[in-house]
This record gives sequence, structure tokens and C-alpha cells, in this order.
Amino acid sequence: PSPALPAGLSLSSACVITGTPTGTAAAADYDITPSNSGGSQAAVTINIAVNLDDPTGLSVGSPAQTTLDLSWTDNSGNETGFHVERSQNASSGWSETSVLGPNVTAHRDTDLTPGTTYYYKLRAKGSGGYSSYAGPASAPTDPAPPSVPTELRASSVSPTQIDLSWSDNSEDEFGFFLERSSDGSGQWILLSFTEPNTTTYSDSDLEPSTDYFYRLKAEGPGGFSPYSSVLGTRTADIPLVLTRIAVAPDTVLSTTVGDQVQLQAAGFDQFDVAMPGLVFTWEAADPAVSTVSDEGLVTTVSEGRTEVSAQAEGVRGEASLFVHVPDEEYAGEALKVVTDQTGESVILTESFG
Repeated sequence: PSPALPAGLSLSSACVITGTPTGTAAAADYDITPSNSGGSQAAVTINIAVNLDDPTGLSVGSPAQTTLDLSWTDNSGNETGFHVERSQNASSGWSETSVLGPNVTAHRDTDLTPGTTYYYKLRAKGSGGYSSYAGPASAPTDPAPPSVPTELRASSVSPTQIDLSWSDNSEDEFGFFLERSSDGSGQWILLSFTEPNTTTYSDSDLEPSTDYFYRLKAEGPGGFSPYSSVLGTRTADIPLVLTRIAVAPDTVLSTTVGDQVQLQAAGFDQFDVAMPGLVFTWEAADPAVSTVSDEGLVTTVSEGRTEVSAQAEGVRGEASLFVHVPDEEYAGEALKVVTDQTGESVILTESFG
């Protein structure tokens, strides 16, 4: 024949083409002139094309955030390779992304965008051209995890409560996992899984004057974000409140007009601990019976009973004062009853007559 038959084919003496093509060949006309003992016959023209068998079964799977895996069936034994094309639109925008060798039946496409659907098709190539396409087939990459929440802030609003806030840097989170620790490096406990788009939380029922540490992460379709930075803060101290004032002595019995007794006052907080630095205001309930100085010095004025008080920050403490002057003809010992520093009553006597 003229030209020569494609590689792998031959023409027998019986004018029969036999063999298996070893490659592809574009369609071409072949002139074959048979002959016998009687001489040559008229030439016969035959059109021969050697095509590739099309690849089949293209599938896309095993998605990750930036990769997809392709697989297919190679139905040819004489291709020189496979050409892979990709698009984000099944009907347009195709571009060749990979040229693979012969007999390859799998390929991993990398450097993809998370959360994006990609379409693929491929065809085999031989020495005479291309097969038909296999595909298209498609799959989405896995979505990316949410962005890490930032700008975690904490404010101690009371001795038992800390208010937290942060910046939400994602648009598709399911919510936030908020955790607390006593030292920032040991065991963390889950405080709350918040609703999406939440940026505040109040942590209550805490211990006063105690350090607490916080961190959080977002969860979304692509899994968990990294943790935020760890933030530590301390609950406020319990404010000390003056709850009582003790006056000593708390009871005084005087038998002499013009007698003087020095009173002392002390203030105590809600834990019954003495509070230093208090300034007391002294007052005698009945100035006709006694007077009292700014320093708590009581002076008896006449017979009677009265209360002497010390006040500070709206709290009052009192001592009772009794003044009784015996008749002149009475001879003996008058009694003066006071309370010492231990809180016990003390009886003082002084002679008169």
C-alpha cells in the first residue's frame, strides 16, 4: 500500500490487513494495488484511522480543604498520556491543569480553594490525536475552619462576676467554645458553647479576690479555629463595710456631778474585724445629764440617765450613763460601774460623807 500502513498493521499476500495498531493514526487514504499471475489489478483506496479507546468512569472524591482526588478507567493500551482539565463552571471556563503519563488512572489536584466546587474532565492522547473526554465529574473541597476570635477582654464587675468580650472574625461559625482555667496552663473547663455571632459572656458565681484565665475557639463547617490568646483577670475584693461600733465602757454609774469618764469607740466590718482610721462623732442624748467632747470625754452635769453615742458612716454605738448623787447625811462608799477592755463590768468605789 501507499503510504505505509499504521504501525502494527500489515497487508498479507491475500490482500488482508492484519495486526494490532501500536499507536494512533489520523484518518488517511491508503491505495492498495492487488496483483496475480495475470498481472496487476485496479488500485483500491482504503481509508484507515486508528483511534484511542476513551477513558471512562471519571470520579472525584476524598475531599480536603485544598485537594481533590480523581480516578478513572484507562481503556487504551496505546495512549501517550492523559490531559486533565478543570473548571468552576460545568459548561465553560475549562483550562488544562495536568498532563499525565500513560497508564495513569489516578491524580490528586492541589492548591485549591476551601469550600469550592470544581469540575473535571480528561482525555487520552496518542500519536494520532485525542480520545473523547471522560466526565465531567465534580466535588466540593472541604470548607476552611473559622477564623480565630481575637481581642479577648475581661472586666471584673463585682467580687463574684467577670464580663468577657471578643471579636468574631468568621461569618459561618456554629458558635464559640469558651473555657476557663485557674492558672492558665493546667486544666481547662468548658464554660459555655455560645450561639453564633455571640461576642459577650458573663461569668458569675466566682470567688472574690481570685485569679481566673480564659480562652475560646470558634467551631464551623470546617472544624475548629485555633484558640484565642489566653487572658487572665482577677475578681474584685469584697468592699469592707462598717457594720457595728462598740463603745467602752458601755455602762457607767457615776455618783458625782462633774465626774469625767473617757469613752473609747471601735468600728468593725462585716467579718467582725476592727477597721482602722475611722473618725467618730460623739453625742450625748441628754446634755442636761452629761456632755461629751469630740474625743469621747464624758462629764456628768446632773443626776439622771442618758445615752452617749459614737457615730461613723451611718452606724451608731452607745454607752449608758447613770448619775446618782447620794444624800449628804449618807456615809459609806459610792459605786461607779464601768466596763473594762475585756467587756467585763468593773465596780469602782470612792469614799464620801
